[in-house]
Amino acid sequence: GAPWYTCMDEEEQKRKDVQFYQEADALIRATKDDIMRINWRLPYDVYAERVLEEISEFTEIEIVPAEEHTLEITHKDSNKSEGLMVLSDIYEIDPENIMAIGDSYNDAMMLAWAGTGVAMGNACDEALNAADYVTASVDDDGIRKALEHFGVIE
Repeated sequence: GAPWYTCMDEEEQKRKDVQFYQEADALIRATKDDIMRINWRLPYDVYAERVLEEISEFTEIEIVPAEEHTLEITHKDSNKSEGLMVLSDIYEIDPENIMAIGDSYNDAMMLAWAGTGVAMGNACDEALNAADYVTASVDDDGIRKALEHFGVIE
C-alpha cells in the first residue's frame, strides 16, 4: 500500500499540514521553515547528496534510511529513542522495563536503548544487531508472538 500520508484525504492533509514537493529546490526552500519531519520517496538517489548538503548548512538534521528507497530527515534530537526517553521520564519507567519493537534502520537506536529490544523477523541488519530478541515477521504475527514470549499477553 501507499505510505500513510498519501492515503489521507485532502482535509486531513491540511489539518496535519502535510506538504508534497516534486522539485529539490522547493524542498530546500521549505526546510528553512520549522519542519518536524520529511519522508523522502524516490528518486532520492538522484537528489539526495545536493539536497542534504544544502539542508545541513542551516539546520541540525539526522538522516536515517527508514525503508528501502525512503529517507527520514528529522531534527537530530527527534528520534524514537529520544521519544522513549521522554516518555520514560514522564511516566517514571526505568528503561529496563521498556520493550521496543521494530524492523527498520530508524528503529535500531530505540531497540538498543530499551531494556528489551525486539526485532521483527523481517528486520534489516541494523535492527537485528541492536535487538535482544528476534520474533517472527510482521506478516507472521511477530508482535503478538513477542508479547506472548515475554508474558505480556497470553
